Amino acid sequence: MTIVDHPGLHLMAASPGLGLGGENIVVGEVFRRDDCAPVRSLELAENRAIIATGGTRLVDEYWGAYLAILSDEDGGFTVLRAPLGDLPVYVWQSQHGLVIASDVELLVRIAGYRPSIDWVGVAEHLVAPDLRRPRTCLAGLYELSGGSRGRWHRGAWTVDDIWSPWGAVAAEPLRVDSRDAAELLASTIQSAVTARLAQFDRVLGLVSGGLDSSIVAACVADMNQTASALTMVTRDRGGDERHYAEALTSHLGMSLRSVLREPVEIDLFKSAAAGLPRPSARSFAQATQTAAHVAARETGAQAIVHGGGGDNVFCSVQSAAPLTDRLLAGGDLYGSWKVAGDIAMLTQASVGRVFWQAMRRLRRDPAYRIAGDRSLLSPSAIAAASPTLDHPWLRPPPGAMPGSAAHIGLIAAAQSLVESPDSRAAVPSVAPLIAQPIVEACVAIPSWHWFDRGHNRAVARHAFDDRLPKSIAWRRSKGAMDSFVIEIFERNRDVIAKLLGHGLLAAHGIIDGNAIAAILDEKGPTRGHGYARLMHFADVEAWLRSWTSV
Repeated sequence: MTIVDHPGLHLMAASPGLGLGGENIVVGEVFRRDDCAPVRSLELAENRAIIATGGTRLVDEYWGAYLAILSDEDGGFTVLRAPLGDLPVYVWQSQHGLVIASDVELLVRIAGYRPSIDWVGVAEHLVAPDLRRPRTCLAGLYELSGGSRGRWHRGAWTVDDIWSPWGAVAAEPLRVDSRDAAELLASTIQSAVTARLAQFDRVLGLVSGGLDSSIVAACVADMNQTASALTMVTRDRGGDERHYAEALTSHLGMSLRSVLREPVEIDLFKSAAAGLPRPSARSFAQATQTAAHVAARETGAQAIVHGGGGDNVFCSVQSAAPLTDRLLAGGDLYGSWKVAGDIAMLTQASVGRVFWQAMRRLRRDPAYRIAGDRSLLSPSAIAAASPTLDHPWLRPPPGAMPGSAAHIGLIAAAQSLVESPDSRAAVPSVAPLIAQPIVEACVAIPSWHWFDRGHNRAVARHAFDDRLPKSIAWRRSKGAMDSFVIEIFERNRDVIAKLLGHGLLAAHGIIDGNAIAAILDEKGPTRGHGYARLMHFADVEAWLRSWTSV
């Protein structure tokens, strides 16, 4: 439906949106910061405050999955995307003006956009697929990042970042009590998950028996919402988590079904990211997607919910940086010694080595650096993608500490799980742990509090200790699906050789064909990490072919 029709702005949306007066409007979900209640309307004074601040009031006092459009007195428009909001915002500047849409197909059908591949964007994606940047892998198409504000004025489009997790980092970390932090985190997670899922009468939870998906399942169970759970199983014991999943669902009173991952179900020529501006889907996930949609259809679930990004949000840092933070903050020697002992137990290093590593970090820039993966790429692709590992959240403010920088670096990588979803999906997939109030609550907790008795993510464990089985709340081990990816690789060697030897990545000089051929020609059991890299290349190749066949 048409929401706004103006000589300088024509807005079409599926719902009326939240009117702020005049041509100012918010489309999507909006929740209050204090109680996570959904916002249906606002007082006149609040509308004026949002408009007068260019939307910063909206970011400070509310959260959700929204897009705000605010008009300027001089004829321009400001477009603001919610921090970590999963309402996509794709931007294309045509000869007729600026066009913004939630999916590429709308740009093609309504605005006349003609998709073509941005090969530099593809190279950037292959180096750091989880690091979201405005540039997509389609030529001329950009994404407005969550927490960013774009302004269209006199034919020019400019963007500034108005939200960052750094704004929530505690100014006086020694004053933060870990027990109080756990209580606050528990209520924040429950409120945010409840708000995100309240629109659905029934959901399907993907559970692995790990901490993050179990926390989400506990929140769903607390809502008294009819829910069922699904766990995926590999033939290899390392990926069979049924024991933990059964313990969880029995404790929460949820039904559970388990499905065996079958490599025969994986089609490497098919990309689940077809129609999206990046090759963001992985082929090995097809088994989970198929099983989840079957289960959703049979149970009547309206959404698939999972704990993706929990490791990132709950500060699963594997370094001595949190001890560096503790030393920088000051305080008693016993506290620093305890942090060192917890990190040493987790990383299986000596306390002395942990202290040595922490002292080394004192002399370095606190910024967190993402290494990226340039393996098996051509020299020209590496050169094209060399400056791409930057992100506004990776540039810490003055006085920042390295543990917080590492935590926020992990959160930057988690953006990819929420900020570019497939808005066409019949049954949406929701990652409720990556939400603004949860992220802000987590980064406000000093990095060293996330370690306890040799466990990481300790504050989240304490927060849900009384709502989960102890075997899950304090579980150290973690299942892996590597064996399933190897099964797919070994079954599809010839297919992968065809895709990568005579495909678009090779034709455009993106990959190192000789090095790839050497891996495919190796005899005996699959070893190393080369197979995983080739599987990623095959996924990107399938996505490329989905666009070039249009």
